Amino acid sequence: MKISRHGSGANYGSREAHFPDPKFSWSEGDAVLQVKQSRVRDFNTYADHNYVVSISVDEFINLLQVLAGAAMQDPARFAPALANALPAITQLQAVGAGIVRA
Repeated sequence: MKISRHGSGANYGSREAHFPDPKFSWSEGDAVLQVKQSRVRDFNTYADHNYVVSISVDEFINLLQVLAGAAMQDPARFAPALANALPAITQLQAVGAGIVRA
């Protein structure tokens, strides 16, 4: 995973932080997906930082809609990876369809 940034006013080029081994989890208390990576090198210094990216369910749905649109435009690119995700996709579909209830 890669995070890039550049200046919003004066753009002196992009800087990137790489997450070589991100950990994905669900935070029940905050109701968000979390992506965590420790010891990420700072953009400008030699310091390391621990990152936590929190993604709400609404934000995840937006990501999912963008991914679905891209997959429909280029199915060959997405088919192999999505085949591995079918069990998770089916579980989400069952919840969304009301088959699995609280």
